[in-house]
Amino acid sequence: MKHKKQLNLLEDIKKSPKELVKTVWREFPEFHKALRSEGSKERVRYNVQEYFLATARDLNLHSPSLHPLEIYNARQCLRVLNNVFSDENEQMSGYSALSYLIRLARGEKKVFEEIKAGFIVEFLHLLRGAVGSSGIYETDRPWSFHRMEGRKAARLRSKVLDRMSKESRIYIERYTNGLDPEVVEQRKHRVRKIAKAMAPV
Repeated sequence: MKHKKQLNLLEDIKKSPKELVKTVWREFPEFHKALRSEGSKERVRYNVQEYFLATARDLNLHSPSLHPLEIYNARQCLRVLNNVFSDENEQMSGYSALSYLIRLARGEKKVFEEIKAGFIVEFLHLLRGAVGSSGIYETDRPWSFHRMEGRKAARLRSKVLDRMSKESRIYIERYTNGLDPEVVEQRKHRVRKIAKAMAPV
């Protein structure tokens, strides 16, 4: 269960989708192998689920050496990954992340025109979390305030929260919101279209 520590989210977001895909394959070769396996999509889904089962077993074996919260986070990441790749989820959402990952794993170039870096970043961090390498609860970091007390712990805790807030804001700002000029204009256009359709003849 040897994986590199999680990179800073800010660094990951700056990378191109191609760079991020290479990172995923390098850090998780067995996951890459499962996605590249021959056969139908359902066969690949089965192989991916088997990989997650093996990851869960490996996690249990190494749990004594991991931070308790890292173990909890890993189990939550595995739960999310299993849900995302489930056939039921695909039918409900009408979207298949697995299909995109299969195409990436099999070397299809055109798929890079259909995805963004955020898509790969999400899976990279979920996979790191699933093997207990999220880096969130590393006890050897200088800001391990859970081992401190008083004002010193409070200051370190504030520093960590400020950093997390900054990373979260950058992550969230990748998505549009209802006040973006483009979205406002689209909404006005829809209103005009509906009004025109419902206008008396």
